Amino acid sequence: MGILWKAKIEKLYEELGNMEVVFFTPEAEADLDQDFKDMRLEQREARKQLRRQIYGWSDKQKQIEEQQKEDLDKEKQIEEQQEDLNPNSWGGNSHDIFNNRGSSYY
Repeated sequence: MGILWKAKIEKLYEELGNMEVVFFTPEAEADLDQDFKDMRLEQREARKQLRRQIYGWSDKQKQIEEQQKEDLDKEKQIEEQQEDLNPNSWGGNSHDIFNNRGSSYY
């Protein structure tokens, strides 16, 4: 077993010694690195889209987004209504009025 393993390793080293080595410029290496990153991102996005199509996620996502928009609109309307009813939003502080009255009684 050890002799076969040794022969196999020697053969691999011999093949490795016969290979040509190519060096890239730093710019070319950076471009290749960026290309691989872009390719991985595209693959992830493609898988994500495929899963969405398979499980019908896009329809669900649209419904969720629409519901969130409606909820935000309702919250804004409620806040506006509360501001209209709030006496503090009329430009004065109700506590100031009471404090001024209180000081005149003493």
